[in-house]
Amino acid sequence: MAAIAPSVTQPCQTCGTTKDKIYSCVQCNNLSFCDGCWSKWILHLPGQVGWDGRAHERSDPLVVLRMRQILEPVRSETEHEAELRDDEDTSWFGFGRDGTGHPVFHDYGRFAAIMADSVREDVPERHPQLASFIGETGAGKSTIIKLLIDRQDLSSTEAPRYYSPVTSSNHDRIPTTGDVHLYADPSSIHASQPLLLCDCEGLSGGEMLPKQLRNRADDLANGYKTSQSRKIAWAKTPNTRKREFAVAQLYPRILYTFSDVVVFVLRNPRAFESTVLPKLLKWGAASIDKSLNQPVLPHAVIVLNATEPGVDEKEWDVDTATQMLMSDIAGAVHREPVIQDYVTQWRKRGKHIGSTKELLECYYASVSVVRIPYKGSYMLMNDQSGKLADLIRDRAQLSHLRKRKVRMLATPEKLQFYLHAAFDHFTTDLDTPFDFIKETLRHSPVSRNFEGNILNLALAIRDRAANSKVKNNAKQIFRAMVPIIASCVMFDTVRQNLLGTASRLLDDRYAKPCTAAMQTFADMHWPCSFKNSAYPGKSGQCCNMRSGHNPKGHQNIQGKIIGNGDYESDLDPSEFAPTWNHFIRQSLIQLQSSAFRLSQEFPDMPEIQVAALLHRERLNEQYSNILGAATDFISYSACLCCLRELPECALPCGHVLCLPCVQIYGTRTSKTTIEISRCPLHIRDVIASPPWILNIKPDHAGTRTLCLDGGGIRGVVQLTILREMEKILGPELPLQLFFDLIIGSSMGGIIAIGLGVKKWSAQATMEKFKDLCKEAFIPREMKNVPVFGMISSLYHGSLYKTQPFEKALKRYFSEQPFFGVSTNRSRHNVSLKVAVTASTLIEHQAVVFANYNRPDPIRIWEAARATSATQPFFKPFRKEETDYEYVDGGVHQTCPIWVSHHEAKAIWNDKHRPDLVLSIGTGQNVGDKRATSSTMRGNTNTPSSDSIRTSNAGYFYRDPRTPMLFSFNNPGAGAERSDDHREGEEIWNKYMSRGFVAESDRSRYMRMNPELFSELPKFADVTKMDDLEQHTEDAIRRNPGIVLEVVHRLVASTFFFEKDAGPVKQTSEGYTCTGAIYCRFRLGSSELKALGWLLVSTSCLEGDFEPYFLLEEDKTRLPARQIVLTQTILQDMHFHGHFELEPLTITTLDETSEISLSLILHQTPYPSGSTVLPISGFPRRIMSEPAGNVPAGFGEMKSGMFPINPSSCNKFHSTAHPHIHAAASMYTHAVIVKSRSLPNPHSHKAKNGIFNQFLFTKIAHPCSSHSGRRTGVL
Repeated sequence: MAAIAPSVTQPCQTCGTTKDKIYSCVQCNNLSFCDGCWSKWILHLPGQVGWDGRAHERSDPLVVLRMRQILEPVRSETEHEAELRDDEDTSWFGFGRDGTGHPVFHDYGRFAAIMADSVREDVPERHPQLASFIGETGAGKSTIIKLLIDRQDLSSTEAPRYYSPVTSSNHDRIPTTGDVHLYADPSSIHASQPLLLCDCEGLSGGEMLPKQLRNRADDLANGYKTSQSRKIAWAKTPNTRKREFAVAQLYPRILYTFSDVVVFVLRNPRAFESTVLPKLLKWGAASIDKSLNQPVLPHAVIVLNATEPGVDEKEWDVDTATQMLMSDIAGAVHREPVIQDYVTQWRKRGKHIGSTKELLECYYASVSVVRIPYKGSYMLMNDQSGKLADLIRDRAQLSHLRKRKVRMLATPEKLQFYLHAAFDHFTTDLDTPFDFIKETLRHSPVSRNFEGNILNLALAIRDRAANSKVKNNAKQIFRAMVPIIASCVMFDTVRQNLLGTASRLLDDRYAKPCTAAMQTFADMHWPCSFKNSAYPGKSGQCCNMRSGHNPKGHQNIQGKIIGNGDYESDLDPSEFAPTWNHFIRQSLIQLQSSAFRLSQEFPDMPEIQVAALLHRERLNEQYSNILGAATDFISYSACLCCLRELPECALPCGHVLCLPCVQIYGTRTSKTTIEISRCPLHIRDVIASPPWILNIKPDHAGTRTLCLDGGGIRGVVQLTILREMEKILGPELPLQLFFDLIIGSSMGGIIAIGLGVKKWSAQATMEKFKDLCKEAFIPREMKNVPVFGMISSLYHGSLYKTQPFEKALKRYFSEQPFFGVSTNRSRHNVSLKVAVTASTLIEHQAVVFANYNRPDPIRIWEAARATSATQPFFKPFRKEETDYEYVDGGVHQTCPIWVSHHEAKAIWNDKHRPDLVLSIGTGQNVGDKRATSSTMRGNTNTPSSDSIRTSNAGYFYRDPRTPMLFSFNNPGAGAERSDDHREGEEIWNKYMSRGFVAESDRSRYMRMNPELFSELPKFADVTKMDDLEQHTEDAIRRNPGIVLEVVHRLVASTFFFEKDAGPVKQTSEGYTCTGAIYCRFRLGSSELKALGWLLVSTSCLEGDFEPYFLLEEDKTRLPARQIVLTQTILQDMHFHGHFELEPLTITTLDETSEISLSLILHQTPYPSGSTVLPISGFPRRIMSEPAGNVPAGFGEMKSGMFPINPSSCNKFHSTAHPHIHAAASMYTHAVIVKSRSLPNPHSHKAKNGIFNQFLFTKIAHPCSSHSGRRTGVL
């Protein structure tokens, strides 16, 4: 910025001192005076006045300097044009034309750039606020914004480094700036409520192109300026194709809809009533009916700019100025015909308007007036600018509080989504209103807890119930849920073994979340019932929700205000909730009474089986008799069978159940498998024949996790290692069988999906990975040409083409959902969990996409695209359905060990130590001791940063010493970071040093990152993949024992010990229990046979050595025992798939003694120095553990048990409460429960009448200890 800074240390004109505070007198030719000499100067004597009729202003030299830099910049025309070009970086959105001359809307990404560049780790959540400055061309909007920004840095004589508007030149005859620019308020940008200042193009600029935009078209064409362009679909006539039309019609709709404060700047207050007021009302009227459910109206601040200093002193006060202006124009509603038209419109809507202030408040939440003096009165100008800044912040805070009250606050990510949705909406249709709540719900999924499940149940009935009388009446929806909720409460209290009466438990644990769900439904999901018969059909129906109703009143679907008044509905939670809870209580009492009678009829039936049996029958009754079909209700966010747990087991019918429900309603065919042929939600239907088989982790078994670093084409290193592991295991033992969870970041995420979701072998994944990289890393034109390559990358937003990459991902990974639909068509469903990391574009928040749980559906290829959206190589990935944008997970998690740590704890919710955490890097160079790029990167988020970022990536001025072209974010900088192979190692070392891993468990955490003697290739150097593969093989051959140890640890983890049911016995020798060693693989399976062969071949390598298990009880008292895997046992495994060892009796002196049980596969120590490999879950304190075997479910028992015959479902009926309509739910949760055999339903004791009074519903506990299941977002 060109500005000459005069000295501010001038001595006093009279006494020459420089020690005292010095003041400057502008009217005395900038003479300086100390405090004592000021009043002695002849022109400062009492009674003396200056040219403005007031006493000379005692000015702070620094304030004068800053005001002159703002208002009277010294610059040439060339310098002015350079400033305008620099200011283009602040462009937010605007009007333009495509190659054919058709109008287009440009979005330059300024909002996202400011928000991304100002992220602070110590501010976990931010809610941006927007103040828009509107006015006639030449009114001084840009100058006012510049005052607000630049005055905040009065401690320096240099020009401010913050972006602020460029003011006009004295000899300009055309508008200076065009489009809409966005600036950050320096005082709040890093706070929880950052304020953004929006400078809108003047409303009367006409078709004349503003000075700043003269070169915009060339900039866009040459790549100096990037934007996302949208064709303006409604621009079809000569009038609508004009720039002036867009400025007057399109811009207000966007800014009015999203602004917290609208600042109207004008210069001639005398013409306010006749000229300015109609435009103020017109601007609001053009926008008020163009949005539905708007949570707040913007606050209006009227700035009377360039006010003569001679006005009444009282008018410099904001409240007084507001009162006086409103008093002056109070009668305009009776005098001005144009204004009377607005009054007439509101009267037709049922609202009486008595004054102009009341009319303005129909369009704005409040109206305030601030006067800004004409230049020359610099101290007064600084004071008034401070008052304006305080007023804007105060009004923005009121808006914030209102949004918080109605739960419609937006984070930067969400506000960006709303803005994009509004851009799409208003460029397509200028007249249809933008619906705030519709967009809010699209980006704010329902909470995944008890309250959220009840809300989802209500929404499901509203949207999918077959009975229109139920779905179209809010009270009927909640009445219909009563039997469902009561049954779920009953089911939950039984399985948690909660003590107390039904009424007490309902009041203590469930009633409050139920009421909260009803309140949310009423606030956000049920429209006002007001109807205006004067409007035909649906146009007379109010469609605003309670949360977005009050600012405007009744609006129809077209946005037109059809009446005045508050939200109306038959459903008032404050009145209906107590009645509703009473209905639930009565239904619950009936259920418990019926369950008691059934238990009396069948005294051998456990209580949990009674509850589960009744629960299943009620679900079927509700779906078949009320809702139509269970297959119409599918959820990926909650188990529909119990509303307790998150779903993870996908069934062939499309339903996704939680593991505990599968354990209850399926048949336990082995220690690690469950079969299910009928879904408990529609028991009459056979969903799989032969039965669907699901693998489960034994209760006390450990987990096996594979973590894959990001690194571009260097993923070849990981696949080479995994392929070597595959070779040791053999072709019949896929790697997938030995892991419970695979986590990948960036290209490691693509490998994770290939291995874990597509079930490719390591060799197949290697082949596809190489092909994919060759298709992905297709450079843009002129990439290697100096300057031009960078311009091309800047213009397109990435170094490599995105479309070929996405096409390849779709071809390899398909359009199938990443979660919720089983992609494995075989009978054997391997429950391998896969997660990939990504980060949100703006806030850089870590995100996890998982195949075991996801609140929003995402396809397999989309998960791969999101995790691999490495900047600057590829553009961010934008999810069309939600408008979320993601970049690769390597932004924070090059090595995803932290994600692995949190995900494993959340998924299995236990404190068992893992069997193995294997982290594989992408190689490292021998002897590379350079500092990692992460330690070299500075923090550019503070004003003191020396690194000033620009071009859609910051809010500071660029360094004037750097040529503008090269002050843009250089894509090469991001590429260098991605080429740094040491970050993954650094993350791993930090994790291992943080105390999360006990010293005794460190051997379970293994990092494989081979040191290579050749230089590692760059992230995208596809020509080096084959060489890298060869170098990795060489590194493995130099130290083959590491791979062998990893494989043998995985083999050991396939065995586990299960304690027999029953209590631990206390004897004279201590404590004893019995149990046996089992294998995770099913009896008779090809996997068990292959494992037998692997053990046979391993033992053959060491002569007469036989593998054995080593049991170490009390190490200080009892000798270790060997359980030998004889050749007979191994051959039985290999030929027959049979593995059975004699039961073990374990004895310990102390109940808390730790017991070790390990597998020894050979006598030679591994590279770690150990020869002992713990089997899964060991060491353990077995004696203090609860009896842990989970018996088979009763859903499909063998003969002699008590299955519910599908054909007998119609024999069970229910009598609901007389005021309750039966219905069904959408969501469910459950916990693991035990079940034993049930009596035969056809015996003489099974009386159908027992079930006649049973009401059946389902619900989840509001504070479930199992709520830790991950949603996918860290």
